Amino acid sequence: MKTKNEKETTTVALSITDNQRLTEFCKAYAIPKKDFIGIILNYLEINGINPKTHHAPKTELEKITKRINQLFAFIKTQEKDYTRPALEAVLATENRMQNSISTLATKNDLNELRIKDMLNQLLQLLQNSNQEQTNKILSELKIFQENTVNHLEEIKKKKGFSL
Repeated sequence: MKTKNEKETTTVALSITDNQRLTEFCKAYAIPKKDFIGIILNYLEINGINPKTHHAPKTELEKITKRINQLFAFIKTQEKDYTRPALEAVLATENRMQNSISTLATKNDLNELRIKDMLNQLLQLLQNSNQEQTNKILSELKIFQENTVNHLEEIKKKKGFSL
């Protein structure tokens, strides 16, 4: 009786030329005929090769290689037509933005414009007002100035205080 580790064997009938080819393969790879046939069967099973329909796996590999080359060509075309131009556009926009930043108005610029605008409005108001209103404003300013000077002189006259 055979143990569990031993496999049952059977005989396979081969033509003399096929037997010679098998012997040459086995010698070339230093594999016994029995193991070689098992290895070949595993290879066919794992790779899904049907010996009746797949006469030349090389042609299947060539088809796959051709498809891979088509894929790479597609990627290169996408890069040339879309990716690079998009990247160049982004870089150009970034450069324009960097150049434009220096010309943007700052807070100080806006404050200066606001003060100038207010002075221009005051000047326009004074120019548009009649001579009577202008004289009245000037006389009130003169009175305010005199009162301020008088007040300062009174403070100077007090003892212990100097300006």
